[in-house]
Amino acid sequence: MDDEFPDPPGPTTPGEIYAVLHAHYGDLEWWPAPGPFQVMVGAVLTQRTAWRNVEMAMERLEGAGIDGVDPLMALPVEELEALIRSSGTYRQKARRLRDLFAMVQGTSDGSLETFLARPRDRMRSDLLSVNGIGPETADSIILYAAKQPVFVVDAYTRRVLGRIGIETGPSYDHVAAWFTRGIEEDVGIYNNYHAAMVELAKGYCRKEPRCDGCPLCSMCPTGREASRGQ
Repeated sequence: MDDEFPDPPGPTTPGEIYAVLHAHYGDLEWWPAPGPFQVMVGAVLTQRTAWRNVEMAMERLEGAGIDGVDPLMALPVEELEALIRSSGTYRQKARRLRDLFAMVQGTSDGSLETFLARPRDRMRSDLLSVNGIGPETADSIILYAAKQPVFVVDAYTRRVLGRIGIETGPSYDHVAAWFTRGIEEDVGIYNNYHAAMVELAKGYCRKEPRCDGCPLCSMCPTGREASRGQ
């Protein structure tokens, strides 16, 4: 990894955090989708909305028989917009889905399996070339659809690290590098780690933290302060 990324600071390491989270949550086995196509669609639809809204859109797509690249690309855009309306900004997301799968068709002869088997860096570059696909969405597709090892960083991850007091550097790649330099490169670990961070942020490390019972309380200045006040 590039030397611009700092080594894990202080006594709290990525491995220590993962050990505590895994002991608390076990194996969470994300992503909640039946196959790679659905993961890719979900990764786009979940941008700036709650997962329950995505689930409604995914159910409507399934009910309409949209279960692969060809059926989606054959669907008139107005019908696609109607099916994914619950996910919010549905016109924008419909265009992103069509652009995403047009890129797949153009780079891999229309084969999603071929696209997802490509080298990780090349796949990431192609994904990032699609308008509206940023690093988090691209890495979610690589990890959960292609099952190649990249660490997914989201707003929940940043919130948890900020509360603990870990400084990684400002960019998405700085945060991801802090994790990947400190733990084994493994699809299962990366998958479960990201899922556990999401669960932690939803259950305890909310915008208004609920520290009682948080598995990382002893590592966290906010949690320790809350414990002293009880």
